[in-house]
Amino acid sequence: EGRGPLVAGGVSIAVNLLLCMVLTDTLQVAGLAIASAVSSTVYALLLDLPLERRGEGFLTGSFLVELGKMVLATALMSAAAWGAMNVTSGLLSGKLGLVVCIGCAALAGVIVYFPAAMALGLSEAILVRDTAKRILKRG
Repeated sequence: EGRGPLVAGGVSIAVNLLLCMVLTDTLQVAGLAIASAVSSTVYALLLDLPLERRGEGFLTGSFLVELGKMVLATALMSAAAWGAMNVTSGLLSGKLGLVVCIGCAALAGVIVYFPAAMALGLSEAILVRDTAKRILKRG
């Protein structure tokens, strides 16, 4: 079954090229990142199709619910990071200002993501919490 991965790879490369051409004019490097992420997702989904047909895939209802929770937590995190960048941009000039701006955006994202993920009951967040508790108990 070597044909499936070959076709999936070709399609994902075509998607990547197309999105790079469309997105880099307006989004620059961010457009490249988006194109890469989307084409990798397309590749994974195309590789999963034969597994889904045999009933061995990962696109179950519970997976899609978890994915939805993750997307929601990520959207909240993105809004917080974007807000922090808007508030802190221009406060300091030069490279130091850029570092402070990016650092505040990252911190805001972390502060929002993990509580949102916990509130949504995201299984990975619960696993991180439980692991951290175990490590702290040990000493």
